[in-house]
Amino acid sequence: MTHTLKLLCITILISTAISCTDTQSKHILETNTYSITVPSDWKLGKIQAIDSSIDVIITDKQDSIFSDFG
Repeated sequence: MTHTLKLLCITILISTAISCTDTQSKHILETNTYSITVPSDWKLGKIQAIDSSIDVIITDKQDSIFSDFG
């Protein structure tokens, strides 16, 4: 339940940030656990983990957004 709540908070945060810059082109990043629409210049990275799925979204300003599902 805690991971679901974290993912929900991250999704709301990213959605709010994206809606502020609605003029950019967008694309969908897909992970093993979710998919999200982000600006086209954001990239998806993966971090090696033993018993969870850790993804990192790197923004155009080189900020990192981490999600951990496991």
